[in-house]
Amino acid sequence: AALTSQAGIHRAQKRVYLSALYIGTDPVSAEVVAALRAALEEKPELEVHIVLDCLRATRKDRGAATSSVTALAPLLELPGESRRARVSLFHSPELSGLLKRFLPQRWNETVSLMHMKALVFDDDLLMTGANLSQDYFTNRQDRYVLFRRCEGLAAHFAAFIDRVGDFSYRLHGSAPELLPPQPDP
Repeated sequence: AALTSQAGIHRAQKRVYLSALYIGTDPVSAEVVAALRAALEEKPELEVHIVLDCLRATRKDRGAATSSVTALAPLLELPGESRRARVSLFHSPELSGLLKRFLPQRWNETVSLMHMKALVFDDDLLMTGANLSQDYFTNRQDRYVLFRRCEGLAAHFAAFIDRVGDFSYRLHGSAPELLPPQPDP
């Protein structure tokens, strides 16, 4: 699936839309992020929108200071890319109030997660049960189906990913900072 993702990114001319629980911080996932960055640099018409679960994407890896958010921040460092690269982090309204305030990381994920996994490369749609990480890219390659040249289906999923992104936090800058949607969940 990593090769399929990288090939899709390389071929895409107008859009790359990715939704998953998280993107890994491992070397294979870093290659996917690097492919996205190179595509943004090389293709001035390309739009990239990534939607991840807010709780899982902001959780730091054990013993490290990295997360999906830190892995994706370089996409937003490119001059003028904030218009063409968007990283959205969906936060379930199921986790709010005292529960949100006192549940520690990992435990808070038991309340609710955004688990949509679809990748759109122009008019190709890759539907998967896998997250965007090395384990899934290398050990669980049986968990996807690729629809090629399905313009209507790809457009539907891209619109759906955009709509979920409209109700999500937005990663801003390479710092990274989360800008809440209105209203905040």
